[in-house]
Amino acid sequence: LDSDYIRRMKETFSDGHEIITSYRNSKNYGDNWISAGYALWFLRESRYLNHARHLLGTSCAVSGTGFLFSHAVLEEMGTWPFHLLTEDIELNKTWALTSSADIVLCLNGHKVTPSTSFKGRAYSTTNAVATVVNISNCSAKEAGFFGFENTASTGGAAIFVRPAGTLNAFDVTFKGNTAKGGGGALLCTGTANLYDCDFIENATTGTGDGAAILNNYTTISEVKYNGYVSVYGGSFVGNTSARHGGAIVNPANTTLYVE
Repeated sequence: LDSDYIRRMKETFSDGHEIITSYRNSKNYGDNWISAGYALWFLRESRYLNHARHLLGTSCAVSGTGFLFSHAVLEEMGTWPFHLLTEDIELNKTWALTSSADIVLCLNGHKVTPSTSFKGRAYSTTNAVATVVNISNCSAKEAGFFGFENTASTGGAAIFVRPAGTLNAFDVTFKGNTAKGGGGALLCTGTANLYDCDFIENATTGTGDGAAILNNYTTISEVKYNGYVSVYGGSFVGNTSARHGGAIVNPANTTLYVE
């Protein structure tokens, strides 16, 4: 158990959440195939199930140990009605069907980092495919992998919104991302709507423009795509560009809306 586990769970609980699940890992991964299997299962749940749901603002899943719920949950259900080996799954389903509140994830101070298949970039939409990505409440405090300390050999170290793609980001912190191309944190040739997002200490190196955001354009199969970025609130602090645009670069043919 991490030394500050209880404190971090309390912090998340104090934010007003009724049920909280947590990051789990194994101390003896290499002992045998059984311990390795359990460790991979824990990581899968933390990274691909709960963390993804947490970033998208949907309910996480309680599984096994390492979760917390308030006394109000018992009062709302009237009792603890789950007595099978699958009581964690029963709790998930019952809470999802009877309550408007979500089960949330506490990372206990750990990072969930991008896989090598991303080649350093945390997320990229698909070229000329109408993909919509929604990210919410991913902050430096929890060190989520969307937009936190990523690197890219080209542009958009945290996120690359390609043509026809759409990003909706709510209360997301992009911090410490570095790209050799344009857009230290975000490169957009599609549509990006940013609500109360903070861009902190992002950078471009080499020939990169737009330390935080590069709103760009491109042509695919003779079809022109122009980037559209809207910024509602948020902040740009300590971003550094190798060339132009300490915060945002918005070239001709693209649209930038700031409110």
